Amino acid sequence: AGSSAASGATSAVTPGLSLFNSATPATVDSGDTGAVNLGVKFRSDVAGTITGLRFYKAGTNTGTHTGTLYDASGATLRQAAFGSETASGWQQQAFTTPVALTPGAVYTVSVGFNTRFVMTTSGLGTKLTNGPLSSVDDGRNGVFASAAGSFPTGSYSVSNYFVDAVVK
Repeated sequence: AGSSAASGATSAVTPGLSLFNSATPATVDSGDTGAVNLGVKFRSDVAGTITGLRFYKAGTNTGTHTGTLYDASGATLRQAAFGSETASGWQQQAFTTPVALTPGAVYTVSVGFNTRFVMTTSGLGTKLTNGPLSSVDDGRNGVFASAAGSFPTGSYSVSNYFVDAVVK
Protein backbone atom coordinates (compact mmCIF):
# COMPACT_ATOMS: atom_id res chain seq x y z
CA ALA A 1 0.00 0.00 0.00
CA GLY A 2 1.67 3.13 -1.16
CA SER A 3 3.44 4.35 -4.19
CA SER A 4 7.16 4.23 -4.52
CA ALA A 5 9.61 3.63 -7.32
CA ALA A 6 10.32 0.03 -8.25
CA SER A 7 13.48 -1.38 -6.76
CA GLY A 8 16.44 -2.15 -8.99
CA ALA A 9 17.35 -5.62 -10.16
CA THR A 10 19.57 -7.72 -7.92
CA SER A 11 22.21 -10.27 -8.81
CA ALA A 12 21.10 -13.87 -9.12
CA VAL A 13 21.96 -16.03 -6.14
CA THR A 14 23.79 -19.20 -7.05
CA PRO A 15 23.70 -21.83 -4.32
CA GLY A 16 26.93 -23.59 -3.48
CA LEU A 17 27.55 -26.92 -5.20
CA SER A 18 29.26 -29.76 -3.40
CA LEU A 19 30.33 -33.26 -4.28
CA PHE A 20 28.30 -35.04 -1.60
CA ASN A 21 25.23 -32.74 -1.23
CA SER A 22 23.18 -34.17 1.66
CA ALA A 23 24.63 -37.71 1.62
CA THR A 24 25.11 -39.40 4.98
CA PRO A 25 27.82 -41.84 6.07
CA ALA A 26 27.29 -45.55 6.68
CA THR A 27 29.40 -45.37 9.87
CA VAL A 28 28.63 -42.35 12.04
CA ASP A 29 31.22 -43.19 14.68
CA SER A 30 34.50 -44.76 13.59
CA GLY A 31 35.43 -45.48 17.21
CA ASP A 32 38.90 -44.14 16.39
CA THR A 33 40.19 -41.91 19.17
CA GLY A 34 43.37 -40.66 17.48
CA ALA A 35 43.83 -37.29 15.79
CA VAL A 36 43.70 -37.51 11.97
CA ASN A 37 43.38 -35.30 8.92
CA LEU A 38 40.73 -36.67 6.52
CA GLY A 39 39.70 -35.57 3.07
CA VAL A 40 38.91 -36.15 -0.57
CA LYS A 41 40.60 -35.39 -3.88
CA PHE A 42 38.34 -33.78 -6.48
CA ARG A 43 38.30 -31.80 -9.72
CA SER A 44 35.89 -29.69 -11.72
CA ASP A 45 35.15 -29.69 -15.44
CA VAL A 46 34.45 -25.95 -15.40
CA ALA A 47 35.92 -22.78 -13.89
CA GLY A 48 34.39 -21.58 -10.66
CA THR A 49 35.20 -20.49 -7.15
CA ILE A 50 35.81 -22.61 -4.06
CA THR A 51 34.04 -20.60 -1.37
CA GLY A 52 34.46 -22.89 1.62
CA LEU A 53 34.51 -26.37 3.12
CA ARG A 54 32.06 -28.71 4.75
CA PHE A 55 32.21 -31.99 6.66
CA TYR A 56 29.85 -34.44 8.31
CA LYS A 57 30.28 -34.51 12.06
CA ALA A 58 29.57 -37.47 14.32
CA GLY A 59 27.67 -36.73 17.52
CA THR A 60 30.62 -38.18 19.47
CA ASN A 61 33.17 -35.98 17.68
CA THR A 62 34.53 -33.26 19.94
CA GLY A 63 36.94 -30.37 19.74
CA THR A 64 37.52 -27.69 17.17
CA HIS A 65 37.95 -28.31 13.45
CA THR A 66 40.09 -26.63 10.83
CA GLY A 67 39.59 -27.29 7.14
CA THR A 68 42.29 -26.96 4.50
CA LEU A 69 42.26 -26.70 0.72
CA TYR A 70 45.40 -28.01 -1.02
CA ASP A 71 46.57 -28.05 -4.61
CA ALA A 72 47.74 -31.34 -6.17
CA SER A 73 51.31 -30.87 -4.88
CA GLY A 74 50.16 -30.45 -1.27
CA ALA A 75 50.59 -26.68 -1.08
CA THR A 76 48.01 -25.06 1.21
CA LEU A 77 45.74 -22.72 -0.74
CA ARG A 78 43.37 -21.75 2.08
CA GLN A 79 42.42 -22.70 5.65
CA ALA A 80 39.34 -21.99 7.73
CA ALA A 81 38.43 -22.71 11.34
CA PHE A 82 34.87 -23.97 11.67
CA GLY A 83 32.66 -21.85 13.90
CA SER A 84 29.13 -22.34 15.24
CA GLU A 85 29.20 -26.11 14.83
CA THR A 86 26.09 -28.10 15.62
CA ALA A 87 26.23 -31.31 17.67
CA SER A 88 26.21 -33.51 14.54
CA GLY A 89 25.47 -33.53 10.82
CA TRP A 90 26.84 -31.38 8.01
CA GLN A 91 29.00 -28.43 9.12
CA GLN A 92 30.00 -25.66 6.71
CA GLN A 93 32.53 -22.83 6.87
CA ALA A 94 33.18 -20.15 4.26
CA PHE A 95 36.67 -18.98 3.36
CA THR A 96 37.39 -15.32 4.05
CA THR A 97 38.73 -15.11 0.50
CA PRO A 98 37.45 -17.65 -2.09
CA VAL A 99 39.86 -19.54 -4.35
CA ALA A 100 39.59 -19.62 -8.16
CA LEU A 101 38.95 -23.14 -9.43
CA THR A 102 40.95 -24.23 -12.49
CA PRO A 103 39.11 -26.75 -14.70
CA GLY A 104 40.75 -30.18 -14.62
CA ALA A 105 43.11 -29.35 -11.73
CA VAL A 106 43.14 -31.75 -8.78
CA TYR A 107 42.42 -30.31 -5.33
CA THR A 108 42.30 -31.94 -1.90
CA VAL A 109 40.03 -30.73 0.88
CA SER A 110 40.58 -31.97 4.41
CA VAL A 111 39.46 -31.46 7.98
CA GLY A 112 41.45 -32.22 11.12
CA PHE A 113 39.65 -34.41 13.65
CA ASN A 114 40.60 -34.92 17.30
CA THR A 115 38.55 -38.10 17.59
CA ARG A 116 35.53 -40.03 16.31
CA PHE A 117 35.07 -39.33 12.60
CA VAL A 118 32.47 -40.67 10.14
CA MET A 119 33.14 -42.84 7.10
CA THR A 120 31.77 -45.17 4.46
CA THR A 121 34.29 -47.90 3.63
CA SER A 122 34.58 -48.30 -0.17
CA GLY A 123 32.42 -45.18 -0.48
CA LEU A 124 34.69 -43.80 -3.19
CA GLY A 125 35.38 -47.11 -4.94
CA THR A 126 34.05 -45.60 -8.14
CA LYS A 127 34.15 -42.05 -9.43
CA LEU A 128 31.46 -39.91 -7.83
CA THR A 129 30.12 -37.05 -9.96
CA ASN A 130 27.77 -34.18 -9.10
CA GLY A 131 27.39 -31.73 -11.98
CA PRO A 132 30.87 -30.51 -12.99
CA LEU A 133 32.50 -31.85 -9.78
CA SER A 134 33.92 -35.35 -9.47
CA SER A 135 36.09 -37.35 -7.14
CA VAL A 136 39.45 -38.40 -8.54
CA ASP A 137 39.09 -42.00 -9.66
CA ASP A 138 42.57 -43.26 -8.85
CA GLY A 139 41.86 -45.72 -6.03
CA ARG A 140 43.22 -43.22 -3.49
CA ASN A 141 40.59 -40.48 -3.60
CA GLY A 142 39.43 -40.71 0.03
CA VAL A 143 42.60 -39.66 1.85
CA PHE A 144 44.00 -39.38 5.36
CA ALA A 145 47.07 -38.32 7.30
CA SER A 146 47.81 -39.59 10.80
CA ALA A 147 48.49 -36.07 12.06
CA ALA A 148 46.01 -33.20 11.97
CA GLY A 149 47.31 -30.44 9.72
CA SER A 150 49.38 -32.77 7.51
CA PHE A 151 48.68 -33.15 3.79
CA PRO A 152 46.55 -36.32 3.52
CA THR A 153 47.94 -38.86 1.03
CA GLY A 154 47.19 -42.19 2.69
CA SER A 155 44.17 -44.24 1.66
CA TYR A 156 42.18 -46.94 3.41
CA SER A 157 39.77 -49.04 1.34
CA VAL A 158 38.81 -46.00 -0.82
CA SER A 159 36.80 -44.75 2.16
CA ASN A 160 34.65 -41.64 2.01
CA TYR A 161 35.19 -39.42 5.06
CA PHE A 162 32.49 -36.91 4.04
CA VAL A 163 34.77 -33.89 3.72
CA ASP A 164 33.68 -31.64 0.88
CA ALA A 165 34.28 -28.35 -0.91
CA VAL A 166 31.63 -25.68 -1.57
CA VAL A 167 31.90 -24.39 -5.14
CA LYS A 168 30.13 -21.61 -7.01
